[in-house]
Amino acid sequence: MVETEYPIYCELEFLYETPYEVEVTLSALTPEVNEEKTRRGRVQFHSEGNKLKIEFKAKDLTVLRSMINTYTRWINIIEKTKMIKEVK
Repeated sequence: MVETEYPIYCELEFLYETPYEVEVTLSALTPEVNEEKTRRGRVQFHSEGNKLKIEFKAKDLTVLRSMINTYTRWINIIEKTKMIKEVK
């Protein structure tokens, strides 16, 4: 659903092997969402089983691109950290 305040919308869905991995990822990302970075965009998380859905709402494409890049980079770091921990 597109709001007039944030007319640009994008949704990304990530599939994990277990719901626990979704919880770990969410717990790492939640502090970032709780601290508002910009008034030009909003981010929301939804989880269901082994799926993590991230909704991005933005006032313009520049903000949308920036938010998507930031969150996908953080998720990549979380994944790499989990891999390092599994190797040890």
